[in-house]
Amino acid sequence: MPVLSSRLRSRLRIVSFVVIPCLMVQKIIRSVSIEYNELFNKRFTIPARPITFKPLPKNFVPRVYRSKDKWGVAPIVVKEYKLLFFHQGKVACTEFKKLLRRMMHLDDWRKGSDKGNIPHNPSYNGLKYLYHYPLKTALEMLTDPEWTRAIFVRDPKERFFSAYLDKAKKKDGIYVTHHCCNNLVNNKQSCGKRAARSLLYFTKLAKDHCSWDHHWQPQYRRIDKELWSYVNFVGQFDSLAEDTRRMLERLGHGAWEKFGASGWGEFHNETAFVGSNTATHRTSARAKLSQYINETIVDKMLDEFYSQDYMHAPFNFTWYSLADPLTMASVKLVST
Repeated sequence: MPVLSSRLRSRLRIVSFVVIPCLMVQKIIRSVSIEYNELFNKRFTIPARPITFKPLPKNFVPRVYRSKDKWGVAPIVVKEYKLLFFHQGKVACTEFKKLLRRMMHLDDWRKGSDKGNIPHNPSYNGLKYLYHYPLKTALEMLTDPEWTRAIFVRDPKERFFSAYLDKAKKKDGIYVTHHCCNNLVNNKQSCGKRAARSLLYFTKLAKDHCSWDHHWQPQYRRIDKELWSYVNFVGQFDSLAEDTRRMLERLGHGAWEKFGASGWGEFHNETAFVGSNTATHRTSARAKLSQYINETIVDKMLDEFYSQDYMHAPFNFTWYSLADPLTMASVKLVST
């Protein structure tokens, strides 16, 4: 075995002191870079809470059956197709009511908003609601496996921003004034205008004083907790046209061909939700998200307000932070 000179051994020691740490640093940087890129290009996820089937309690009277005085509580019934539809504000609610009115064979199903009466007002829109039936029949509709119990959901933060733009920013907050400010002791007259000017103020107001408004309430609250295990169809706002077709095809009896495949759009030659303004609503709300990307307080308040939505397994939502630079990339990608 050759004997190394003292000078050579000294040089080798110097090289080892320099090269080995450099290689270790490169490895660490490479590892951190990979982890950073994975975080930067993906939204964070939190474990979803699974739904377990539970029999209904004895003498159970659902909230979605009791509430006859509120437009956004009782589901709409299309008995001919055994469909129970839980409509939601800011989730293509107007268009879905048009579809359901068409399924009820109403000649004026294309009619849009008429001073709030058609298609929204139950007293005028010709739709059947769960409370129109005896309790025993209603409970059968809510639990019978032959019935489709459908709901469409939307990313909670995107939906909230859409509600803010439509219900607070528009018309100087007049909707907020009428629906959220009556219980305030101070600033009752100005609270709608303040909500129109400040997202933070609107978020606090919506969360603390009118959290049950159907345009922004947590979607988990839309249905009694005892009934979620019976919901057998959950559609997504992001795939509205595809999921609507899937729902109608599930109903059978040619529901898609009769009510969804044609007759829609300006010239009545499109399929349901293709070319509708739902895409405009979605793009507008998402594009506006970037304007509030540093609203850390608002983001945390929304995380708390919608925590059950993000954990509710049937929704399949992915949580993301509007204020965290690691998740900002995914928000920007969604905004395009």
